[in-house]
Amino acid sequence: YEAGDLLAELSYRGSSYRQEEEITILTAGTLEVSYPLGERGTKNVIFKEDRISVSIECKGGFTEILPFLVYEEDELSPGKQQIRMKTSRGEVLVSLKHARAVFSEDVEAELDQKRCQVVKLEANDRLNYEIVFP
Repeated sequence: YEAGDLLAELSYRGSSYRQEEEITILTAGTLEVSYPLGERGTKNVIFKEDRISVSIECKGGFTEILPFLVYEEDELSPGKQQIRMKTSRGEVLVSLKHARAVFSEDVEAELDQKRCQVVKLEANDRLNYEIVFP
C-alpha cells in the first residue's frame, strides 16, 4: 500500500500543515502524518522530540516491516512486546501492541560497515508501536 501514491495529511503543532519546500526545517513541536492504506485502513505516524508513535488500522492480516541498520558490534533483540537495539552510542526501544508475531531476518545490501536487519511485525486489524530514543 505504502509503495503506491501516498496522499498524506500533515498536522504540525495541532494545525493542518502543507510543506511548501522540498526541504523544510521545523522547530520543536509535534508533526503528525496520516495516510490511507489502500481501501483497507489508515496509518498514523506522530513525530515527537524523543519518540515516534505509529498506529495502524487495517482490515485483516498484514505485515509491517521495520528496517534496522546495524554494525557488527550492535545488538538487536526482537521480542513480542519490545524490540531493543543496543549500540555504542546508546539504545533504541520499540514497544509493541497487538503484534501477532515478530521475527527478524538479514537482508542483503551493500552498506559499507553496516548490515540491514529487518523486523517483521505480523498483525490482524491493528498494530501500535512506539520508537523511543532514551
